[in-house]
Amino acid sequence: MKILRTLTNILVLMVIFFNFTSCNKSDGYTRTDIVNPSNVFKGDRLRWLSEKVFFYNEEGFLTKIKDFGEMEISFEYQDVTRAVNEQRYVRMTIEDLGRDNRQTYDMEIGNNGFVKYCEQTDTEGKIKKWNFEYTSEGYLSFFERKGRDGFATNLEYENGNIIKSSSSCETGWRTCHTYYTSDEIIDPIENMGGIMLYEEEFDVYMENMNYAFYAGLLGKATRNLPVWQTHWGTWFDYELSWTLNEDGYPTNFTAYTQYFVQDFSFIWEPIH
Repeated sequence: MKILRTLTNILVLMVIFFNFTSCNKSDGYTRTDIVNPSNVFKGDRLRWLSEKVFFYNEEGFLTKIKDFGEMEISFEYQDVTRAVNEQRYVRMTIEDLGRDNRQTYDMEIGNNGFVKYCEQTDTEGKIKKWNFEYTSEGYLSFFERKGRDGFATNLEYENGNIIKSSSSCETGWRTCHTYYTSDEIIDPIENMGGIMLYEEEFDVYMENMNYAFYAGLLGKATRNLPVWQTHWGTWFDYELSWTLNEDGYPTNFTAYTQYFVQDFSFIWEPIH
């Protein structure tokens, strides 16, 4: 398994090298008056998350996420100076390469630089509508997807950290309490890279909308990295483990329960 992972890492790094120049050219219409990812991410930026590779243009905007052979996610940042565009918006397109499935997310951007409304359109033309709210500090505090299979989630914060998530849908509800210290972790771990694995860290389900966070569109990241979860509405709790590099950036994240283990790895690159 370790040999396979090493070979996979080498392959991904080769792809990054050969695609770096072409995928980092300016798109010609990205503007910081639409969204400014530097308000969310500081220091080194994420280049690889498990099997997903992240590409940026020369202005630092996320333009594409590739999960080779399975999924490709692209971002288009609309120029609000064009007369035809009365509202600021970003389009996220997700293509499921294995099933010939394509979804678009047209996101209206609020004055805080984050998405406030989104229309999700699938391959058949069906539309789902999303709403988002934030705290005065810029943290995501509420979101909902309306419709037949809709759901809603509230997030509560303390000192810049999510401490409780409450979700409801047609079939029921669930609540998750998140902690940043434990018997082993006395001092909270600083969230250097701005990691937000919503479902795994906070039990927050938002389908594919979570990818918008990596473009700086879903509010700020928590101040610290969580190390424990307790749940109401499910049968198990999570223990969350982080491995950091010498600069304090996560290189590995593992979520443990008595039933299964989830593992994620990260590669970072400095911003020149």
